[in-house]
Amino acid sequence: MPTQFLYQPHIHGDGMVLTPDFPIARVLAFSGEGGPHPLSPKRLVTDQVVQNAAEKPQVLAAYALVAASEGPLVVAAAFIVEPFGDQSSIAAGDVALSRQAVRLKDCDPSALCPALDDGTAAPVLAASRAIEESEGLPYGTLVLCAAEEGPPARTGPVTVTLPTGAKTLTHPFQLERLW
Repeated sequence: MPTQFLYQPHIHGDGMVLTPDFPIARVLAFSGEGGPHPLSPKRLVTDQVVQNAAEKPQVLAAYALVAASEGPLVVAAAFIVEPFGDQSSIAAGDVALSRQAVRLKDCDPSALCPALDDGTAAPVLAASRAIEESEGLPYGTLVLCAAEEGPPARTGPVTVTLPTGAKTLTHPFQLERLW
């Protein structure tokens, strides 16, 4: 039986907010030009406190595209990895997802440039490829589009901000080291 993550976004649009349930069974990560790298759905969290076992985790600004029945959703996210940049560190990364979401069709794709609270804006180089591919993704798939680099290792409060053109999505969380 496959492992799934139950994602419950608050989809903003048409003057209302919907909160459906999405079972996520597949996660693909693009980081900079690299990807897609498969991740386990167990690596997804929407918690306000994210614990990570890495000694010096690096937080990469990101956004996620979630396959949905009326077109992909766009979600602010953070990709938390060991700063080695190899396949094993990507596969062991954690993904902190916001529960705020908008539909991709309501966004300006050129505005999708996630930023961290330290002012680090991160263009996602593979994003256009991921956006093109997201239209045909099977239900239950999440595509993460992360920056290739981020600020030095950190813990403490983190906020990811994602302008979408019509609405700015944010995801604040506390990053703690798991001892």
